[in-house]
Amino acid sequence: PDKSVRLPEAPRDPDIENFLVFARILIFEQIVDHYNVQLAADRRLHATIRHINRLHHQDESRHIAFGRRLVQLLWERLLDSGLDEATRRELRSYLGRYITTSMESFYNPAVYRDAGLANGFALRRRLLAHPARQAAHAKVLHKTTDFLHRIGVFDARH
Repeated sequence: PDKSVRLPEAPRDPDIENFLVFARILIFEQIVDHYNVQLAADRRLHATIRHINRLHHQDESRHIAFGRRLVQLLWERLLDSGLDEATRRELRSYLGRYITTSMESFYNPAVYRDAGLANGFALRRRLLAHPARQAAHAKVLHKTTDFLHRIGVFDARH
């Protein structure tokens, strides 16, 4: 079945859409990069696998640096155009949901079923609610959320 992530419709303003496209790409790249760094350092993995992840991290670092700068410039352009507080809240909420959905996509009940684990949906709910998993998510996401706070996309509530 189609496992693609479906999010609510984003606003249709072209400047807002550009910002959201590049913000989503940056979020995805930063999540993936976190795992590249972890796998590159994992001595349990074959040296070739660690090397591939190290190279991917080096390559992603350039993409992330560019993405951060672009997202910041696009955000500043939106602010300069007079972005109202209601739209700012909507964008914060949308990106917050995107981040949550991205992390939740790692918990797939079908995979649990294939592994012989019973009641995959209940297991998924327990895992997502577990404090250790929430702390792990915060670790994966801290560079992303710190950046979004620093440039003013997220506020104290996010």
